[in-house]
Amino acid sequence: MSQIQHGLTKSEYLRFREPYLPTPCKVIFVFESPPNTGKYFYKREKIDGEQLFYAMMKQILGIKPGTKDEGLRAFADGGYLLLDATYTPVNGLPEGRVRDKIIEDDFPLLIEELNKYAGPNTKVIVVKKNVCNLLVQKLKHLKQFQVLNADKIVPYPGCGQQTKFGNMVRPMLGLEPLY
Repeated sequence: MSQIQHGLTKSEYLRFREPYLPTPCKVIFVFESPPNTGKYFYKREKIDGEQLFYAMMKQILGIKPGTKDEGLRAFADGGYLLLDATYTPVNGLPEGRVRDKIIEDDFPLLIEELNKYAGPNTKVIVVKKNVCNLLVQKLKHLKQFQVLNADKIVPYPGCGQQTKFGNMVRPMLGLEPLY
């Protein structure tokens, strides 16, 4: 398998995630890709500035865990799983065709992962504007998955969008808004 940024392969990203697989999987969040910064959601080592991790802990679980391992275990215990539309970090690429093509090319791999983890009652939430625009209709068309934001673009929970993300997603999950 070819190496991607930070020397990590897809299988290495999956190994980081493996200890935190929920049983059963109630909700799958589909994000864009692991970041090119190395701040991977499932990487147990805490790295300062992990917006996604802290946003998911606060906005979905309503907690501030003492360790990253503690937070990831709570996430899994809640039945939550985070998948990436591609395991090639694309956040360093300009928005547009190149980034979108990588995501679209890896769509069959995403479907394999969704089929592996999604049960008949598992809900799917696609996050980030470009990912929603590229994948939501394709997922709906397959009629295999319960896409909760079929008519909404859920923003990435960073860069000041954390509260908006939480206020959109929590009601989809039957949770009260935090604010």
